[in-house]
Amino acid sequence: MDSRVGVRRLWMDVRGLPCPRPGLAAGPSVDASGWVLGEGKRVPAESRESIGAWWDPEVWQRARAAYMYDLRHHPDAPAGFIQWLHWVIEAHVARGVRGRGLLELPARRELSGKPDPEHPEKVVGLTRHHPLRADLVEQMDQAIRADERAKRYLTRSAWIQDAVRAAVADADQRAGRRLPKLPAGTRLPNQPRKTGQ
Repeated sequence: MDSRVGVRRLWMDVRGLPCPRPGLAAGPSVDASGWVLGEGKRVPAESRESIGAWWDPEVWQRARAAYMYDLRHHPDAPAGFIQWLHWVIEAHVARGVRGRGLLELPARRELSGKPDPEHPEKVVGLTRHHPLRADLVEQMDQAIRADERAKRYLTRSAWIQDAVRAAVADADQRAGRRLPKLPAGTRLPNQPRKTGQ
């Protein structure tokens, strides 16, 4: 407490601004070079890359529904959406070239940047950025190159969507039905908790 009665003393940072009490930080300290500090050791912090993906809006909505289903029903599914996306990409990498080639996925719809009355079959795509682990991005890029050697040419966005579409198909099968889209305006949980098996 301050010398004045009833005035609580705030902790200040180096700029003199109020901040949380020192020692209550949520995670380990990281220095400017990206190394975790502590106990005399320097351990590399997890590196992330912001990966832009161009999504078919239908696949995006179905991914959200499959994530929410897995959150409640799959014992191995991670709790957060971005962790779920990592999990899905890791599974797609692990399928290998042959396994990815054997997937029976419906044809992808053609995307465009804006509505085109001359080509009504094209769907206006959504751009989303995902902070993926750098090591996973490297594994994904290696898998994409391996697929190219097998004469399957996909962009990163298309490859990610194939991974997601396979996960959606798996969730549909486990649910015994096509999972419905989440209601319009539904936001994914900020701090999700797994609720079942």
